[in-house]
Order: sequence, then C-alpha cells, then structure tokens
Amino acid sequence: MRIQAHDGVDRAAAGTTGADLLLCKLSALGLSPVALAQTELKILHDLQRRCACCDHHDRCTIDLSRQAVDRSWMNYCPNSVMLNALTEAWLWGAK
Repeated sequence: MRIQAHDGVDRAAAGTTGADLLLCKLSALGLSPVALAQTELKILHDLQRRCACCDHHDRCTIDLSRQAVDRSWMNYCPNSVMLNALTEAWLWGAK
C-alpha cells in the first residue's frame, strides 16, 4: 500500500476505505504516516489491516469529518490502543 500524507482530517469525507480513514486518524493525532512507515512498518501494517477489516467505516467517516478535537472514534476503533501508544511515544520524543 502506498502511503500519502493528508493535510487534515477533513479528507475523511473524500474516501471511506480503511486506508483513507487511517491516514486521517494519524493526521488528527499529529502522527506522520511517512515517519511511521520508515520506523515502524510492521505496526503500520497492523493498523492498516485492522482498519481494512473494521465494520465502522461509515461511522468513522462521520466522526472524522467533525473537528479535529472530536475523538469519539476512539471509543470503537480497533486501533485506538495502538494509536494512543504511538501518540504518547511521539509526544515523548520516540519518533
């Protein structure tokens, strides 16, 4: 899968595939998909797989179309634990 960085979470409305939604989530959390692909490729593949298999694409698209601060998707996202861990690692400089 090709990784592209997105400008912001409003891009969720452009596509509802797991890959599109994951990129929007990474952007909303301030995580770089390019850096993640370079440093944690296995984790990125796991995130992509979980997003692709998720049954909540429609709900996720709606939630991601809201303001970036709205993280209600974290309540049902199968990647929420890993995304939180990655965000914490990024905040502590383990980029």
